[in-house]
Parts: sequence; structure tokens; C-alpha cells
Amino acid sequence: MHIVADIVDSWRKYYYTVPLMYLTELITIILGFLYAKKTFIGRLFLSYLLFDFILLNIAEFLEIKSTPKITFTTVTNSLVSLFELVAYYYFFARTLNNMSALKGIKFGFVVYGTLNIVYILTRWASDKTSQNYFLTSIPTFEFLLLIFPCIVYFRQLFIEDSTIDLFDRPSFWITTGVFFFSILSIPYYLTFQLLRLSVHSDRYIFGAFLFFLPFTINFVFLSKAFLCKKPLTI
Repeated sequence: MHIVADIVDSWRKYYYTVPLMYLTELITIILGFLYAKKTFIGRLFLSYLLFDFILLNIAEFLEIKSTPKITFTTVTNSLVSLFELVAYYYFFARTLNNMSALKGIKFGFVVYGTLNIVYILTRWASDKTSQNYFLTSIPTFEFLLLIFPCIVYFRQLFIEDSTIDLFDRPSFWITTGVFFFSILSIPYYLTFQLLRLSVHSDRYIFGAFLFFLPFTINFVFLSKAFLCKKPLTI
């Protein structure tokens, strides 16, 4: 009962956005199995979601057992980010018509992947300052990389003709979800060090609404894309 009380107390600090995120991701996974698993891009997104969900539960288990999870979460978060970026790069590569933009996106993703792998391999040899720098700068770089193809996609919507209603297009929901996810998450990572050192309770507000809530929003939009029951790149 003491463990359950600790978990509930932790959830209450973050205004119950943590269980909301878990529940939303689980629903998204179920919808992915029902409606998206027949296509490669659907299976790719589903694999990313499952990978993330499993690692989140392992991290939660380690916390319940009072086991240090800093090393686990920093490494696995980097791996999830790589998987996430691969899924979204493949999605945008099949959705965007602008070849110049795709080349720029590919270059940025390769740079990000290289930096992330270097961080995973060298974090034990790095000092604390370097580790903290990477923990904030690499995610920010990832979100900037994701925002760019979103803008290219929205511009593409305005200049192309389509007989499909905008709200029936899975690509619209996926792009809008990752756009808001990225926009909302950047301020959290830019202020991460200040929040980490703060003893004020307001830091939990930032964690709730600039970390857990953006993930939840993205899962909701992915769920809507799956519910369109169409190829995700349409």
C-alpha cells in the first residue's frame, strides 16, 4: 500500500498527466493494432509506440523498486528518440513532394542520429556538465528537425488540390500532432536545468504541461489518424 500511495502522490504532483499519458498511449497502440498494422508505415509507428510503452513501464517498475534509473532512462530515451525520428522521417519521405526539403530533412536526421549515438556511447566518459548539455540540446535539436517538415507539409496542403476532406486525411492528424508536440516540448528542455535545480512546486506544473501533456496530445492525434482507416500517408 505504501508503494501505491507513493505512485499516486507522484501522479498528483504532476496533476495526473502521467496516468493520462499512459492510458492515451495504450489506446493508441490498440487502435494501431486494429486499423494500421496492415501497412509498413502503420507497423513502424506501432513498433515505435510499443517500444516506448514497454520502456516507460520498465522505468516505472524501477522507480517502484527504488532502483536508480537515471542511466536506464537517459539511454533508453535516446533510443526511443532515434526510433521516433526514423518513423517520422519515413512518414514525411512518403508524404512530402518537395525533394529539396526532403534532402535537408534527411541530412538533419543523419546529424541528429550521429549525435545521439555518440552521446549513448560516450556518456559514461563525459563529465556531468557535458551530459546535462546533451540532455537538453539533443532533444531540442530533434524537435526543431520535426517542426521543419511539418511546416513544409502545411505549405504543401495549401498549394495542392485534393478530393479528400482535410479531417479525413491521416497525414494531417499525424503532422499536426507532432507539430504541437514539438512546439510545446521545446520550452521544457530549454528550461530543464533550472527546473531540475528548483525546489519550488511550480516545477511540477512545467513538467505536467510541457512534458507529459505534449506526449498525450501527440498520441491523441495519432489515434485520430488510425481511426481514419486510410493509408497514413494520404
